[in-house]
Amino acid sequence: MVSVDETSNTGTRKKLLFYTLEAYQIYEDKEARPAQEVSLSGFLEEFRAFPQVDEVLTIYFDESIKCVENKQRLAPSILVGCLSELLVLRLLEAVGDYLEDPNAVSNFKEKRRDIQRQLDYTREMARKGREKLEQTTTLSQPQRRTFTEFNNILEQVFNSIRLRRNECVHPSPNMTLDELPSEEVVRAHVTSFNPFAKVILGLINIFKETA
Repeated sequence: MVSVDETSNTGTRKKLLFYTLEAYQIYEDKEARPAQEVSLSGFLEEFRAFPQVDEVLTIYFDESIKCVENKQRLAPSILVGCLSELLVLRLLEAVGDYLEDPNAVSNFKEKRRDIQRQLDYTREMARKGREKLEQTTTLSQPQRRTFTEFNNILEQVFNSIRLRRNECVHPSPNMTLDELPSEEVVRAHVTSFNPFAKVILGLINIFKETA
C-alpha cells in the first residue's frame, strides 16, 4: 500500500491511500499534466476479453468506469471494491469445487470482520488447490506464472476491498469532505484494476478447466 500526504485546496492536510504503486503512479502522472478527457472504454473492452468474465462482472466494471467518467467519487470507489471481493468469492468457489469443499465460500464469509484472516484463508485455499493440481498434472509455464502473480497481487486486492469499499460504506461520524477519495484518486484505482482482475480470472479458469 502507498500512503501520500497532500494539502487540499482548503489548506487541510490529508492522507491519500493507494492499494498499488501502479495506481499511485497513474495519479501522479495525471497531476503532472494538463487535465484532459480520455475515454475509458478501452479498459472495459480489455476486461471483457479475460476468461470467465460474465455479464455480472461486466456490469460492475462498466458502472465503475461510467461513474469515473461522470466525475463521481463514492460510487466508483464502492463498486471497484465490491468487484474485488466478488472476484475473490468466485475464486474461492472455483477452488472449493475443485477440492470438493462445499464450505469454501462460507468459511471465508465467517471471517468478514477480520480482513487479514480472509486474506490468509484465500492464500491458503489457492495453495491447497495448486498442490492438488500438481499431484495429477504438470503446470504449464503460463499457469505457474499466474500462481506466482496471484501471490504477488493478493494483498493489493484486499487493500482494494478495504480502501475502496469498506471506508466508504462504513464511514466515521466525523468524516470530512477532504477525507473522501478525490476524482483523480478514484480514476487511478479503476484504471489500474485490470491487471489484478486478469490474474484472478486466470486462476479461476485454471481450476474450472481442471475440475
